[in-house]
Amino acid sequence: MGFSQDFPSPFHLGNLSLQKEIQTISGAKMSTTTSEKNYPSELGNLICQDSQSHLSPVVVGIASVVVGVGMAAAMYLYGFQLALSAVLGFAICGLGIIIAVAAKMNGEGGQRTLSLFENGLLLEKPETSQAMLFEDMDKFRYSRTSVYVNGVYSGDTIEMKFEPEPGSQEKPIVFSASVKDESSYPFDFNQMIELVSEEMSLTMAADLADNGQVEWVNNVLISAEGINAPIKSMISSSQQFIPWADIKEYEVKEGRLKIKLVDAKWSSVKFDCKETNFYPGYKLFCRLHATQSASNQAQDLSASPAAVV
Repeated sequence: MGFSQDFPSPFHLGNLSLQKEIQTISGAKMSTTTSEKNYPSELGNLICQDSQSHLSPVVVGIASVVVGVGMAAAMYLYGFQLALSAVLGFAICGLGIIIAVAAKMNGEGGQRTLSLFENGLLLEKPETSQAMLFEDMDKFRYSRTSVYVNGVYSGDTIEMKFEPEPGSQEKPIVFSASVKDESSYPFDFNQMIELVSEEMSLTMAADLADNGQVEWVNNVLISAEGINAPIKSMISSSQQFIPWADIKEYEVKEGRLKIKLVDAKWSSVKFDCKETNFYPGYKLFCRLHATQSASNQAQDLSASPAAVV
């Protein structure tokens, strides 16, 4: 028996200052890796790489044929009609071969290498490769789950998806990895999240300036005045506008963001860090909240009796 649980956000937890929120990149593994390959120059310097081996489509096809023939023979020996046994066996063979062919056509299977650069990502498959600049990304999803088997930690499963801007002919970049000891792992996931989120948060800020608001995650909008989000209490949930001044504090814990409100002891805003565009939106949220908090403090000081004397 095994079970899994969401891994906490790689961002610093709690209400830290803006400098601490964005310091990940300065302390991360920023060593440039050299390579004999000629990568696209617009990607900039290579930072790190991760290679994962996936089951080959050929192996899937052969295994399906073996399973199909074996099941047909077993059914026939156990008294099933020959025709029925053959039909089911051929059906399994055919399904497996179709899946294998589709995977082969999409370039799945074999070794897949994800390379992180200063300005983007490159995914290399056995027969194809795809590059995507951070500035061209429209959606980003990162999910990390700690897996325990019989109560013993067996590693983290990481899944990532990067989607281009609407109307682009490029396909999304999808990559998964299994990590047990991150200190010796060749790929820096925190740095990747920081680079992607920094660029995407700037795009979100520009959209906010142009449109007055921007979508963060599902049912959550960010504006210059606050956020529009579902407020959950013990017995109900309702979509409401929350001014920045009404946000008491926020924290990321066990893979979920919780925003606590002023004068609302039993109500809060909660959603998962694995939702699409959580990380770039979180960076924008932290900036706007920090700016508003500093503005409120300045107003309080100017209105105090000490400031008048």
